[in-house]
Amino acid sequence: MDDEWKEYKVHEQTIPHHDDQATNQVVDDDDQENDIVNRDVVFKMFQTKDEDEDIVTEEYKFPQLDHTIILRGASEITNSTGLGLWRGAEVLASFLASHPDMVRDKCVLELGAGQGLCGLVAHHVGASKVLLTDGDTAVLKNLRYNVNLNTTTKESGRNNDKCSSSSSSSSSNNNNNMVSCPQFIWGRNTSDFLKTYNDGKKFHVLLATDVNYMVSSLKPFWTTASEALEPVHGILLYANVSASQCSMDTILSFAKEYGFEWESPALDVYMFCLVGMS
Repeated sequence: MDDEWKEYKVHEQTIPHHDDQATNQVVDDDDQENDIVNRDVVFKMFQTKDEDEDIVTEEYKFPQLDHTIILRGASEITNSTGLGLWRGAEVLASFLASHPDMVRDKCVLELGAGQGLCGLVAHHVGASKVLLTDGDTAVLKNLRYNVNLNTTTKESGRNNDKCSSSSSSSSSNNNNNMVSCPQFIWGRNTSDFLKTYNDGKKFHVLLATDVNYMVSSLKPFWTTASEALEPVHGILLYANVSASQCSMDTILSFAKEYGFEWESPALDVYMFCLVGMS
């Protein structure tokens, strides 16, 4: 069963309010400025809205795929950013469709999958196994809906977090492959997650798009990526296209700190590999 976890609650908890600060506490000017910026970003990104949010359905067609991917999501970003489709997902999905050898016959883990576009493309171009993961429970519910809509799926019966799926809709993928949608909260028990969902093995390929939009996401994301990626031949494909609080220089600085090096981006997609902690 999924843990009740809401993305916006975590970001709100990382932001101190002036009322909570002790009157005699000395606050660094830079920290105070960052707190104001953080609070402003959270306010804009996670504004409360009625439960009956505007739901939209979009079709995504790629020349290399026989399958049209249909995704349900929210028309506006509200309490869960993963309910919207960010531009980075479209960029990485197009890259995967054009470069299927990057994922074909490999075990793929998508971190912060949102609506699931990239993981679904990886599935349809021939990845042997794809885990589309998110932490937010509302996002997971919608993600599983999209996976069921775009794959020949049989529920496994394990708390609705796994789907045993085979796909024959893509000419490049004639063999059965697996796709599942478990909850994965960054920075928590990566080793247990690997044991439960990948026989304790690390993944050949990680996918991530526009996930480091808040400073508070950097440490847990890069910690998890370094723990989940196969250290010798594994690659992290990362697209950072949408505007966010974190500059690409800041993101790359964290990547280096956690043992990654990278190639110059091709079509806005960075390729990271592990070389050891700095």
